[in-house]
Amino acid sequence: MGDDEPRFGYGQGRRPLWSERDRDAEQIRDALRAAGPMEFSDSRAGFVVEGGGTGAPS
Repeated sequence: MGDDEPRFGYGQGRRPLWSERDRDAEQIRDALRAAGPMEFSDSRAGFVVEGGGTGAPS
C-alpha cells in the first residue's frame, strides 16, 4: 500500500481509514448498522460516531 493510500483501507462509502481511531470508529459504525439504527445524514436523523475528548471514538 502506497503512502497515498489509507493505512487501514476504506470504510462504507469509500471513507478513508487513515488511523487506528478511524478504523475503530468504522467498526463501531458497522456494529450499529448491523443492529438496525440508521446513520445520520442531511435528510434523516440517526447515529453518528465522533472522536471524544481523548480522540477515542465515542
